[in-house]
Amino acid sequence: MSTKGELQLKTSCYHCGDPVEDSAYILEDHRFCCLGCQTVYQILNDNNMASYYKYNSHPGKSQKAQKEDLSYLDEPNIIAKLVDYQDDELAIITFYVPAIHCSSCIWLLEHLYKLHPGVKTSQVDFMKKQASITFKKNEISLRELVELLHKIGYDPKITLQDVVKEGKKINQSKLIAKITVAGFCFGNSMMISFPEYFGMAEFERQYSNFFGYMNLAFGLPVLLYSASDYFKSAWLSLNRKGST
Repeated sequence: MSTKGELQLKTSCYHCGDPVEDSAYILEDHRFCCLGCQTVYQILNDNNMASYYKYNSHPGKSQKAQKEDLSYLDEPNIIAKLVDYQDDELAIITFYVPAIHCSSCIWLLEHLYKLHPGVKTSQVDFMKKQASITFKKNEISLRELVELLHKIGYDPKITLQDVVKEGKKINQSKLIAKITVAGFCFGNSMMISFPEYFGMAEFERQYSNFFGYMNLAFGLPVLLYSASDYFKSAWLSLNRKGST
């Protein structure tokens, strides 16, 4: 009899599916593994969003993990680099949310406006596990939006790569400019050299030295500008070897 009683006590968390034995977290005949999972259920239930649990069994993520410090999301310069677009009223941001795994996740994230009036719209790309959210800046801050996602168990993954992405764009534009200069000089140098390849006429031979100087002139921007990164890298390597 005791063995049967122990088996009856063992069940799964109604929110995340983790095993539950003697749990003190019981709400409306549902058992939860921790206070976090119970809180998420209560938030959804209070906002008439209990349909979240009808699409899949145990669709949520365990809330046992401790939350990170989000104070850095109050910094205007960080916000400007994270958001995709912003004006005086609205902002749009795309989050990578690893916890997206089923239709319940999509349903909940696309109904965030029911949890907070500051959220205007939200769209989920299931394959990429991304959520694009448009929110009203005067009603909910970026930090509050991320905290809302934390509360319902969909922690967005915000990395240093997101913060420095603008700097990477600038470096890429410089590289494109260098490639463009190299291509322009190469093309013009080839055109000037065509008469020499196919045999120069008497008239063209008079300008052979001039064409040679022109080729040299076109080579200088490639050497001094387009190839500058290679020379810098070589110089730094030599300096490191010298210091060791």
